Amino acid sequence: MIEAPKLTIDYAEATNEQRLSALWDAFCDADLDLVPPEFPEDMEKAGLVEFVPVTDEALDDPFAWERGIVPGGMMWQLTPTGREALRQSGEGQTR
Repeated sequence: MIEAPKLTIDYAEATNEQRLSALWDAFCDADLDLVPPEFPEDMEKAGLVEFVPVTDEALDDPFAWERGIVPGGMMWQLTPTGREALRQSGEGQTR
């Protein structure tokens, strides 16, 4: 079970990088009850994630089906800017 997100300030007051750092793991694990519904759109607008066709690499993940990653589908992935934001924060998965 995943821990509660690490965002300790109001979502509306957090920077996009703080939001990504705090919520990306829960979002990747499909714990959507922990993630505000506007999160993916906000992150896309900020250039931190993108909506792309499912890759063969993503299908190799043993939890792909559980996360809704299926052949012919679409998925969210970090952009290079998003990966760098997570790397700098020291938090979250960079997948």
